[in-house]
Formats: sequence, C-alpha cells, structure tokens
Amino acid sequence: MDIQLLQEADLCLSKCGKPIPPMGLSELLLPRGIPIQIQAASGAQQSLTREVTGETDFQLDAISMAVSSTVSCYLQIKLPDNRFLFNSLIDISQVAGYGSARYVFTKPVICPPGSRLVLTFDTSIPSAASTQPVMLLFEGADRYLLKGGQLAKCPEAIASSLPRIFNEGNENIMAPCWMQGFTPEPPKGYLYEPYTPVSVPVGQAGNVRITGQPPFVSIPLAGPLTATAAIQIDQTNDLNVRRFLFDVQADGTVTAGSILCRIRAGSGYAFTDDYFDVATYIGSSPFPKDWPVKRGDQIFFDLTLVDGAGTGNMYFRAFAEGLRRMRA
Repeated sequence: MDIQLLQEADLCLSKCGKPIPPMGLSELLLPRGIPIQIQAASGAQQSLTREVTGETDFQLDAISMAVSSTVSCYLQIKLPDNRFLFNSLIDISQVAGYGSARYVFTKPVICPPGSRLVLTFDTSIPSAASTQPVMLLFEGADRYLLKGGQLAKCPEAIASSLPRIFNEGNENIMAPCWMQGFTPEPPKGYLYEPYTPVSVPVGQAGNVRITGQPPFVSIPLAGPLTATAAIQIDQTNDLNVRRFLFDVQADGTVTAGSILCRIRAGSGYAFTDDYFDVATYIGSSPFPKDWPVKRGDQIFFDLTLVDGAGTGNMYFRAFAEGLRRMRA
C-alpha cells in the first residue's frame, strides 16, 4: 500500500460544516502531552509562556491539573487562537483534576507549530504566604494527514465495535460524555462554543472585592444577611450549562460563617428548591445532563449568610461553565 505522510494540507467542510480532510486523506493522531510545572511566587502575579514545538499541528484535547488541597492560586490561560479559557482569573482548585475529572475541550484546539500558550498565575488574590506548586499537562496529539491510507473516515460510526482502551487508571464510565472529549452534535445550522460567564451583584453596583476582577456579592456579618447575584445570558445565543464553579471568600476578621444559595432562572425554573451550601455540596461537579438556558434569560443566585462569627464581610461569585449555541 502506498501511504504518504503529509504535514500540511487544506481542509474542506462536510455537509454539517465540520472541517475534514479532503477525499483520499485521513487523519493520523500521535498522542503527545506538553507538561508545565511551576512554583508560583507568593503574593504576586506572574505569566509563563510555552511555545508549541514540533513539525506539525498539535491538537489540544484536554488539560490535566494536579494541585494539593492547600494550594491557593488563581489561573488564567490564553490559548494559541487568542481566546482566553475563562473570562477572568479563577481559583485553580475549582477546575483542577485528572483522569475523567480533567478539563476537556468540547472542540479540540488546533495549535500550529510556533504558537504559544500563555499562563497567568496569581497568588495575590488569596494572599498566599508561600510559593504554590502547580502542575499542568496539556494533553493532545500531533496531527498528521495520510494520503492513500485506509483509516476509518467516520470514527464515531464504528466506536461501539472497538474494544475499550484504558489509557489511564482514573476513568469513570458514569461521567458525562463531554468529560471524555465527546459531545452531542448541535442542531443543523448551529455550532457550539465553550463559554463561561461570571455572576455580578444585583443591587450592589460598584462593589468590587478585587481590583480588576468581576465583582463579588458582599454580605456583611452585621447585616443585611441576604443578597442576590445574577448571570445574564446573551440576547442572541442560548447557553447549555454543564457545571457551576463557586468562589467564596471572607475577610480575615471573619471567624465562622457559611453562604447558603438557591439557584433559579428568570423564566421561573428552579434549579434548586431550597437554600444550601452550594460551594461545598455542588462545588465544580459536572451535571449528568446539560441545563439549557434560553437567550436573554438570567440565572439568579439567592444568598443568605448563616452561622456568622467575627466582623467584616463574606463574598460570593459564581461561574456557569458550558456551551454557547450560536448560528453557524
């Protein structure tokens, strides 16, 4: 069989608008990872740039992050396509994980040779008193094209007939499909784009906990002990929420206290039917099924502070990680 290995080739679009190799070509993916280890300096913000090396495109599929429970560090990642992974610095412990709990891209990010990953680490927000060890692995594959090969042209169609390959010891067969890099196809004429909006206070204009960061809802221990935060959904795009990320902080003078939350949509849909400690019991857990929120709607977080002791304020904000459904 005459097989020719190509490093570059133009792609064409399928009937569904998905980029695919032209007739006679098939993809060959050789797994590769880009490891990054850093001791984030205490009480400071620093950036790290890593260039994508190799002779062909690197397909970024997922990010594994290993941190201990005591690490206090915020993270932001700028991808080679100039898109930020989150719209703000976020507590790395909220998204860290590996195996079936790693951060998986719904749509792989193609990183040409010479492109760069820019990571920003910030330990001044949690006021870490010492250096913070952080380890990341950008998982993916070198992407080659084969001319004259006999690789399957539609892997999804034959996936059920293939034996399962255990490439790591931490898999969870009950995890949602998107945590393994697969997701349902969008409706005809639409496409999905990863999107993570952040909440803003309702009725607390200008209340910013951290300079340059999205505002937190502030609840003083002296009262009032209730507040509301909200996430506004785009006027033109629906949002499929896959999980919530919660960031709860407190002044150093607060010795005890918890923020209970009830989550609902402006349409009247109640995501939770009562108040409870969502940061503890939901955390960053994925939903077994996406929660679709219609364009122009809002997600409300009704808050109440309980069991407070000491003086000062407690602070709350939420992220809704998911997919924005856009017209192709």
